[in-house]
Amino acid sequence: MNIKKNPAGLKPYISVDENKFMRGMAGTIAIKDFELTPFFSYKNIDANISSSKDTLTNTEEYLNNENDFVTAFEQTGLHRTPAENERRKVLSERIFGAHVAYKKGNLIIGSTFGSSHYGTTLNRNLSYYNLFEFNATKNENLGIDYQFLIGNFNFFGEISRSSNAAIASTNGVLISLDPKLSLVLNYRNYNRSYQALYANAFGENLKPANEKGIYIGITAGPFRKIAFTAYYDRYVFPWLKYLVNGPSQGEDLLFQVNYTPTKNIDMYTRIRMHDKLKNTSQDLDEIDYLVADNQINFRYNVSYEIIPTIKLRNRVELVQHKLGNNLNEYGYLIFQDVIYKTLKNPFSFTARYALFDTDSYNSRIYAYENDVPYSFSIPAYYYRGSRFYFLMKYNFKKGMEVCARYSKSIFNNQKENSPAIASLYQSLKSDLKIQISLKF
Repeated sequence: MNIKKNPAGLKPYISVDENKFMRGMAGTIAIKDFELTPFFSYKNIDANISSSKDTLTNTEEYLNNENDFVTAFEQTGLHRTPAENERRKVLSERIFGAHVAYKKGNLIIGSTFGSSHYGTTLNRNLSYYNLFEFNATKNENLGIDYQFLIGNFNFFGEISRSSNAAIASTNGVLISLDPKLSLVLNYRNYNRSYQALYANAFGENLKPANEKGIYIGITAGPFRKIAFTAYYDRYVFPWLKYLVNGPSQGEDLLFQVNYTPTKNIDMYTRIRMHDKLKNTSQDLDEIDYLVADNQINFRYNVSYEIIPTIKLRNRVELVQHKLGNNLNEYGYLIFQDVIYKTLKNPFSFTARYALFDTDSYNSRIYAYENDVPYSFSIPAYYYRGSRFYFLMKYNFKKGMEVCARYSKSIFNNQKENSPAIASLYQSLKSDLKIQISLKF
């Protein structure tokens, strides 16, 4: 339901992603009803660079070769092998621009300009499905955003143009029909050629491109302890997508009931259905026609405090998945969370133990997991096995915080560890994170 992107203004970058952020200078100047926010960023990012030079040439000369070109952006943040280390921070990225806003009463209107430059020519290995993605040395975006209030109606939206003249727009309205009833409407239209590497707009795709859609959502609280939430999202993809070799469409439907009998107990029941198109899984001499990809998820979640410092959370989720004429696939996930936290004790922890069983990776189930500060984890539970994680935090008095997280997945119906790194079919997967934060 929260589809409106409220501007957060300038804030420091404190996440763990090594590529999708800006490093530089920015500031905001306010003059009466106007605000001006210029920004400048320069850093090196991971990329796969090809060159006609001998690969034994030293790195500095290798990157300065005028015949170098980028074949792919690398955004995994992993540097485990010599090949991955060769791609680390080899491409310079310079971004500058500004946002100007006019604020008067219930009206806010603004304009944003951004220009991105890369240190060498981009010649990425694009396929048919991503044929229109950014593949140049420079890109510029110019956009206009607005929001204004009229009674119980909050209108908002933005329209933007990239260097290739492609347009992307999103417009919506939040309507408060009653203190216990609200409605949201949104229409989005993202051209297949629109390019903006740092954009974060509402939509089904990860990027605001190649998508048209209309979204309708409603929340209602007719009773003191019961609330209802529902939405319907219909979308169209005019061009190809990954694993979708043709124009396609789809729809999502969700209905959820929240019940809070006491201040210490909160539970909800949710059913979500999605219906899309996807390439067939059948081998028909390289002809991948589109078939229906249907999935239904049913979830029951309950959280309750047994004492003020300990909170328990339980979830049961079932899934049914069907692709084309294939047989239905099923799966389930059950987990138990234990959360300990108190204001008087500098020590806190969160632990989870989960059991899961799905017929294949297609019927996987996602579940959010607590992580170290400024990071997050939403792993996929698939095949049959168990998983647990333990997150511990300790705050020292002198502004230091130590946080450690260990997680492990055990697959019961897979072969022994595959020699391939990060293989989906390893029978054991574990992860350890340790973070120390200092506040001055």
